Amino acid sequence: MATTQKAFTNRILQIEGVENFILMKEDGDIIAHNINTSQEDPESVSTVVLSTGLHSDNLKSIMGFTHFNCLKIVREKKENIFVFPLKNYFLGIFQDPKNDKNSLTLIKNVTNFIYGVA
Repeated sequence: MATTQKAFTNRILQIEGVENFILMKEDGDIIAHNINTSQEDPESVSTVVLSTGLHSDNLKSIMGFTHFNCLKIVREKKENIFVFPLKNYFLGIFQDPKNDKNSLTLIKNVTNFIYGVA
């Protein structure tokens, strides 16, 4: 893993409420992730994140928004996924199910991290 990817991984996992993440290009290429492959397939997760990210512009137009930071996917068992569109990339954050009450704080902290890095 490249030094920048390792630094990104270490920092994103320090954010309270982040259990797992996947960073990918808009063409579907996975850049980095910490998904436990014995529990979930990174490729199938990337499909969800990619589809959500690619359709976020359409959703934004339909709903009349000019800007949004992320989209939240609510999964069974409180395993929420937040998709952050980042120019030519998508960041999928998997919220720790034990920390599902703090979604707004998680969004704020991840957004601050993203814009501090960009």
